[in-house]
Amino acid sequence: MTSIEAAADGAEAWFTLDRDDGRLAVGGDWTIGESARLDRELNALDLHGQRGAQGTIAIDASKLSRLDSAGAWLLLRTAAALEAASYRPASINDLIPNQLTFRCVKDTSVKLIKLDALNPHGVANSKSHHPKG
Repeated sequence: MTSIEAAADGAEAWFTLDRDDGRLAVGGDWTIGESARLDRELNALDLHGQRGAQGTIAIDASKLSRLDSAGAWLLLRTAAALEAASYRPASINDLIPNQLTFRCVKDTSVKLIKLDALNPHGVANSKSHHPKG
């Protein structure tokens, strides 16, 4: 079994990647207070390494106790990273009672991506946003 676990002593947020089972389990408090550590540890995952037979990874969020916008964004980014690493689209399962927070962040992210595509040079280059000097 290929398994990678990440948890710091005293930290509540955790994740376990099991490639053989095709599952990334997440749990604890995925909140702003844990986001810097989770960001480092998620970025350190070798997503291009050995993969299970099916090439899919489902994100199991059934053990999440709290989720804020920072944690929801990390879940979305992780799902996108799995897809970019050629895993079949990652599903995120069992988000209740955190579904509302997740949906709000996901909907906002989609809108921002669409706006960014319309304005590839960014808002800072738009003359309408700069005071005239």
